[in-house]
Amino acid sequence: MKRIFTLGLSLLAGMMAFAQVDNSVVFIDKDGNEVADGSTVVVNEVEESEFGELQMVVPFRAKKNVSGPVFVRLSSDLAQMPVGTSYSCCFPENCTLSEKQEVFNSVAGFLSDDVKGIQTEWLPTKTNDDTGEQDMVYATWSATVQIQIMDEEDKSEIKAYGPKVTVKFVNADPAGISAVGSAAGNKVVAVYDASGARLSAPQKGLNIVRLANGKTVKRVVK
Repeated sequence: MKRIFTLGLSLLAGMMAFAQVDNSVVFIDKDGNEVADGSTVVVNEVEESEFGELQMVVPFRAKKNVSGPVFVRLSSDLAQMPVGTSYSCCFPENCTLSEKQEVFNSVAGFLSDDVKGIQTEWLPTKTNDDTGEQDMVYATWSATVQIQIMDEEDKSEIKAYGPKVTVKFVNADPAGISAVGSAAGNKVVAVYDASGARLSAPQKGLNIVRLANGKTVKRVVK
């Protein structure tokens, strides 16, 4: 009986140790501050990539707290991602794309840099079946992202779990000016076209929306 009880305690201790967060690699924001495990980060700006794609960028980087390279991947729970849109990740090396509501894992690789961008974005557009064009998708949804420390030999085996952060994407429809204001938590004070000319209301194409706090938000109306 004593032996069984001791074995049970050992197994429990092992499970608790495995459940602890491994801080070999953590998330940091643009100012270099650590994003704590369990945090929620809101993303409400649509940007245009160098390839002309509209994207909402996960706004933090990975910081390595140990010496030497670490074999890692980024895991993202996309269960809430709007159907028809896609999600891209280029961390730590190779770029991969998901178009499904799934747990999406990047290709594992060595993280050698002390600080490296995770290059992860939601692409809030989907193909229009009638026109073949890309239509903007206005939605609010959340993804959880987590660094996973992987086994170098068995590349599918997870050795440890790093911090997990929730990313809340808020892509509000600028056709309703009040919707943009409430999503960003500020009143809309002005709307401009791509050339900088002020508009009386959002128009088709790219709109630059300026908020009361001084921030500007890019929105595209199809």
